Amino acid sequence: MKKWFLIFFCLKGALGLWWISTYFFSINDEREHILQEHARFRIESLQKAQDVSRVVRHRIQKAHTLEEWEDILKTDISGLGEMEQQNVQVIVRSKIFEVLFWRAETLLARARGLLGQDQNSPVANGYIEDARKIYERVKEFMPELGEINGDSLWNTRLHYLKGAYYFRSLVFIKNKQEEKSKVEDAVAQSVASLDKALGYAPKDRDIQVAIEVLQKKAKEISTSTGGDGNMKLQLQLLPGKDKEVGPFQIGPREEGRH
Repeated sequence: MKKWFLIFFCLKGALGLWWISTYFFSINDEREHILQEHARFRIESLQKAQDVSRVVRHRIQKAHTLEEWEDILKTDISGLGEMEQQNVQVIVRSKIFEVLFWRAETLLARARGLLGQDQNSPVANGYIEDARKIYERVKEFMPELGEINGDSLWNTRLHYLKGAYYFRSLVFIKNKQEEKSKVEDAVAQSVASLDKALGYAPKDRDIQVAIEVLQKKAKEISTSTGGDGNMKLQLQLLPGKDKEVGPFQIGPREEGRH
């Protein structure tokens, strides 16, 4: 009897050990499988991010028109790393701002040419109104325009264009004497942007002169008494029909040439 009991006990122990070893081997196999799946997922995610990055950067290099930039903005870039996503967003939004800025410049340059001949030109006023609508749209992008770390050329250009944008917005303040707070705000934002540009390029003569021009125009606005002086000042705030030498007289540019 004892013999059979001992045999039974040994068999039960062996069975228990087999079950335990099988269980742990199973857990180990499952763990290895999970680790392999995680590794495969990381590799696939990295490959996808690299593919998306190549495609997006190729499109950024080739983009010129507003439609192309807006199409890139709609692209799903969630597969990219957080820093690269931020850089792509900054670049694309800044280029949309730039394209819209040049569109407005073209319209305002046309208006200046017509207003020089007829200060009541309805066509010129239509160009100014179209440019004003573009500026309203650009307002949406201004808080989202950012710098790119380590790219001083990009940052200088961005802040200079922002300074030019705020300066040119003075055109759309109809009664500059009665809306002095708007004038002061536009001038302050333009100066702040130009100061940032100057921080990246302290020896840039164009930026230095632009600040001087801005201060001079602000003084002229504050001392203007209206009448013919207003029209003369308005013409001076508009860009030249053709490219002229000097800050803010940067003239219209062909879209896509940035």
